Amino acid sequence: MKVLKLMHGKNFKNMLSFVRKSKGKISTILVYKMTRFSRTGGKAISIADELREKHGVHIKAVTEPIDTSNASGVLFHDMQLLFGRWDNDQRKTSCNGWNESQI
Repeated sequence: MKVLKLMHGKNFKNMLSFVRKSKGKISTILVYKMTRFSRTGGKAISIADELREKHGVHIKAVTEPIDTSNASGVLFHDMQLLFGRWDNDQRKTSCNGWNESQI
């Protein structure tokens, strides 16, 4: 079993391409937290589904062990990815409301 460790977000597209070309040699993508895999919500769910169903690759969070081999685990996994999108949107909202004159 080979494990691919994703260390930097800027390499996300390269990582996906590598996994797709590896033809079953990669079984797991490790992330610190599920929200660090992607913060795009629905798109992240689509990517995770493709990786799991077409390539047999599971995304595992070191700090949040989720078993994606069953329906409940996949649901919780998807909720974590949606939460990443929500969290990102919340941060944008709170940061965009500030300007230098308010400090």
